[in-house]
Order: sequence, then structure tokens, then C-alpha cells
Amino acid sequence: AHFLVITRRYRDAIDLYQMAVDVDPTLATAHESLGINLLRDNQVSRAREHLGAAYELDPFSPRSVNTLRLLDSFTNFRVIDALSDTGDTPVTLRLHKDEAEVIAPYAIKLVSDSIVEFSTRYEFALREPVVVEMYPDHEDFAVRTAGMPGLGILGATFGYVVAMDSPSGRSVSRFQWGTTLWHEMAHVFTLEATNHLVPRWFSEGVSVYEEWRSGPNPGVKIPLSVLQAMQDDRFLPIAELDEGFIRPSYEEQVIVSYMQAGLVCQFIEESFGSDKLPAMLDAYRNGTQTPEAIESVLDITPKSFDIEFARFVSTEYGSLLDNLENWRSGRQALAQNSSEQNWGDVAESAAVLIELMPQYVETDSPYLALARAQQELGQEADAMLTLRTFWTNGGFDPSALKMLGRWLYDDGDVDDAIEVLQSVNLVDPLDQELHGMLGDMLLEANRAEDALQEFEVALALRPHDMATAWYRVAQAHAALGNTNTAQSMLLQALDVAPGFRPAQRLLLQLAEPQPPRS
Repeated sequence: AHFLVITRRYRDAIDLYQMAVDVDPTLATAHESLGINLLRDNQVSRAREHLGAAYELDPFSPRSVNTLRLLDSFTNFRVIDALSDTGDTPVTLRLHKDEAEVIAPYAIKLVSDSIVEFSTRYEFALREPVVVEMYPDHEDFAVRTAGMPGLGILGATFGYVVAMDSPSGRSVSRFQWGTTLWHEMAHVFTLEATNHLVPRWFSEGVSVYEEWRSGPNPGVKIPLSVLQAMQDDRFLPIAELDEGFIRPSYEEQVIVSYMQAGLVCQFIEESFGSDKLPAMLDAYRNGTQTPEAIESVLDITPKSFDIEFARFVSTEYGSLLDNLENWRSGRQALAQNSSEQNWGDVAESAAVLIELMPQYVETDSPYLALARAQQELGQEADAMLTLRTFWTNGGFDPSALKMLGRWLYDDGDVDDAIEVLQSVNLVDPLDQELHGMLGDMLLEANRAEDALQEFEVALALRPHDMATAWYRVAQAHAALGNTNTAQSMLLQALDVAPGFRPAQRLLLQLAEPQPPRS
């Protein structure tokens, strides 16, 4: 059972752990492992039964105690059921009650969109409901995944069950919860399409590639540590790529392997055709190992594949790698100029770095420094263009994108302003100001139904100005023709602030007899 677990074949492991407790009902470790794996299969009641038995036999096991405490905390979570856009795939969310109303609309849409995308692309229809759990406390997520705190990952997929940090579980400057959910949903497909026989590198590679290709924040993003690994020729041969995940030999090899796997999938699609990634899944489902899968599906030996892949990497990144030292020295100059607020020099240094590496949109991206410098120099139009390029390339800094959204709106580009702010929802949906601003824009663009969703989310966040929150919801209902509901919302607003003039005016307007329709 242990070896099945470490190869992600959880249901097969459950059967063996059940045999173990049948043979020896007093074996606490078997009850504990059975309970944890039942939880990975969303069999919550049965999991609690065996974890309780494990605790009775060994009350000092941290994995049993931690997981039972986690199950006790489920009373603080809401279970939300929905259907995907395909109409036949149930989706269940388990979200903390303080965040459920805020996160649910966006999570349901992302899961639904991913099911539509991946069902078609990988030629596999899900056979069971998908369960997505999000934890505002990262250590709760770690316990959910491994029974112990201290886990460094963002999400985990056990088949049809996905567990991950919620948007409040990590800093918004470093965590795109929407992209993480998209990544994990790709795992659902690669695991289930292969009966969990897919190797780690291919499953991770597909998920990373789908982040870049079809995710909510598309664009190829390669960290500097991976570029350095490219320059140092530390990519592994394709037949050994799993080792980088399972037995890393240096500190950053796991993230290097993630990126290499994503690039391998990009290389396969661009060089051999879009049908080859699904064909690789077919090969893995039939028990084929990577070297044989490469030969049978791509008609190339693993050694030749490595040569061609190296050529692909050199073509894509060779000039950038040749300028890596210039990039480092340029970053130092930019940091120095920024600390001294020499905005002209900041703009010059940032522009040089952007020319060297236009796709670099991490949290310390030179695009952000350039936009700040341009704003300080009174060049707002240039700053707007810089941030638009940053966003188009996959940048996700929430404060920068909110500023871009305002600038675009003020410039008359309402549609792009809306799109930018909607992308912020997939990074920081708990921002109260964001939903009001976005809802107002949507209402102005005659998208009342979308505006209503934003206003209801803003209301769920319990802002300080509840009167305005109720009034905005009423505006959307009025635009949709829901007069009675709008009047009820306005009375709620006036109950909070009886002298709130906009609510009074709209209530009077709605109370007036409407002319008959012709």
C-alpha cells in the first residue's frame, strides 16, 4: 500500500490497507494510513471511523491527531454543489464559511472552464464529480495532504479530489490561486486518463504547460533559477526526468524539473503535433514507460529526443542566456537607482532589462519599476502602456493591475479595464474595493448580470460602507428588471443609512408606475 501511495494510486492502496486492518484490527498505523487515504478519496465518514480507531490504539500519533482535528474543523466549512458547463459533471466545493460566498463564483467557473478545455483537448470525459477544497490556513492544507504541517506546495490532486491553499492562505503578491486551481485540474485529467499510471514528470509537465497555454493567466514564465540551470546544462535526459522530482540532487532541482517538464510538453506539441500529448497519455495508461512511450508515440529515440529538445531550448532561450550576466548587473543598477529614487535612471535601467528579457513578469519585474518611474515623471500614458504589456505577458501584481484598470477606464477603454480587473479576481478576490469598482464598470457596460455577481461578492465581504454595498446590489437588480428585489435591497441600504440620497432616489424611481409596454 505504501508503494501505491507514493505512485499516487490511492484507491488501490485503500484496498490493501483495508486488508491490513482486517488481518490485524489492532494495527494503529494501518487504520491511520487507511483513514488518510480514504480522505484523499473523499470518503470522509469512513475516514473518520478509521482515524478514530487509530487514535484509540495510539493517541500520540501526530498524523492521526492532526487529521482528526482537521476533520473537526470541517464544521467551519461550507459544501457547495454545482454543475460544470458541460452539464453532466457535478462539481463540489468545500470552502471556509468566511470565504465561501466570495470564492465560489470564480472557482466554479474556473473548474467548469477547465473541464470543457481538458475534456476536448485530452479526449477524456470525467467519470465522477470533482471535489475542490480550499484552506485559508496553509498548515490545514498541509495536514489534509500529508497528515503533517510543513508542506511547501500550493495544491495537491488525489484523483477527483483537489486540495489547495485558498486566496487568503498565501501572500497575493506571490500566489495566483486561479492558476493553481487550473494546474491542479489538469492533474485530474492526466491522473484519471491513465488510471494514475502517468509518471510524475509528464503530469506536472502538462499542468505547467496548460498554465502557460490555456490558463487564466497565460504566458510562458521561467524563473531566473531555471534560466541559470539552462545555462549550466543541468536539465535531465527525458528518461531520467522523474528523478528531478523524486530524488532531487540540489536545492532548486524540483522547480527546475517543473519548468523543464513544461518546456518538454511545449516542445512535443510544437514539434510533433497537438495530438501527441493525448497519445502519450494513452501509452502511459497501457503501462508503457517513458523511453518506450517516446519511441512509440513520437517515433524518435530518447537520445535523439534529448538532442532535439536541447536545440529547441537553445533556439528559444539562447540569446537570453548569453545576456544573463548583463541582466544581473542591470538588476543591481535598477535596485540602486530605485532606492535613490532617481526616476530617470530607473526608467533607463528598467528599459534595458525589459529589452533583454521581455517575458520576465515576476514580482520584481522591471515593468513595475518602469511604470513607477514613468508615473513619477508625469508620463502616465507611457506608464499605462508599460503596465498593459506587463499584464499581457502574464504579470499579476494586484495593485499594479488595479491602477491599470483605472487608467484604462479613464482613457475610455472600458472593455479592457473590465478584463484587467477580472483577472485580479483570480489573484485577490478578497479585495473589497475591487468588486465595487469592477461592478460599476460592468453596470455601465450594460452587463448587469456580471455586475450583480461582483456587487454580491462585495456585500459578502461585509464592507464598512454597507449602505453603498446594498445600493449597488439594488442597482444591478433594477437593471435586470427585478424591481421587487431591488426595492428590498434599497430598504436594507436605508436601514443602515436612512439619509442615503442615491438609495432614496432609486427607491422613489422604482415606486413610480411604469408605462405599459407597447
